Amino acid sequence: MGFVKRLGYLISVIIISIALTAPAAAKDISLREAVDLVQQRYPGKVLKASQTRIKDNTFYRIKVMTKQGRVVTLLVNADTGRIRKE
Repeated sequence: MGFVKRLGYLISVIIISIALTAPAAAKDISLREAVDLVQQRYPGKVLKASQTRIKDNTFYRIKVMTKQGRVVTLLVNADTGRIRKE
């Protein structure tokens, strides 16, 4: 096997091994993990938590009563964990 072929093979093996061992960026988080994320940013009592689909994306809708007594409804992206107010 020539040097160029061996180098190409080695690069392919490295790329595949990195892809298999790298943390998955699109790994779905669970409802429990979404609730934990929300409670870290919005301390209070979780009133309701459910899963929903919006434009082919999965979100968790979490309703929280903050320590100040405000009720806030949040959406957590199941792929990224990003939190936004509804």
